[in-house]
Amino acid sequence: MRAKNVGCYLFWSLFLAYHVVSETPPSIDKDDVLIFTVATKETDGYKRYLRSIDVYGFRDNLRVLGMGTPWLGGDHVKTSIGGGYKVNLLKKALEEYQNDDDRIIIFTDSYDVIFLSDLTEIIDKFKNMNARVLFSAEGACWPDRSLASKYPSVTRGKRFLNSGGFIGYASDIYAILTYAPIKNKDDDQLFYTLAYLDEKLREHHKIKWITNL
Repeated sequence: MRAKNVGCYLFWSLFLAYHVVSETPPSIDKDDVLIFTVATKETDGYKRYLRSIDVYGFRDNLRVLGMGTPWLGGDHVKTSIGGGYKVNLLKKALEEYQNDDDRIIIFTDSYDVIFLSDLTEIIDKFKNMNARVLFSAEGACWPDRSLASKYPSVTRGKRFLNSGGFIGYASDIYAILTYAPIKNKDDDQLFYTLAYLDEKLREHHKIKWITNL
């Protein structure tokens, strides 16, 4: 497991446990939601990921990117950084939705992620959080600790963005994916961190993470 991802994979449980005080809006059509993940091999972790999706009944919403192809995102075991390949795969997959302001996109890693609730509940709670893009969070500023001081302070919870799971509207996510080029072996979490720390980009696309609400 990449060092940067420790602690992020309770993303969906934390997401669903977050108490929302405002009235829950009407559920949207599940057909307007797409879930993307990247997996090049069918590992045990990937199979667990699929089982969790099957339990809650939204396999038809899932799009798996890269299956059966070589992994081009660097050697995470040796370097603990990399993963830009995931950004580039998702960018290509979302080209047809780049102007869609209403379709909701969920992206997660797959080898060490499971879902803990049905899609309707996830989407209803996301829509109540007043964000266009919502990232998971973690306690460490990875992979560049020098950026920690640039983050807004928080009064509780984890402070730093994690790229292992995020949800948002297609047009906003595509804009983030294309704000700057990224090489396949560059670090995906650093890419998203720099997008978040760009105040203009953050405010325009209402980018938040779970503990910054």
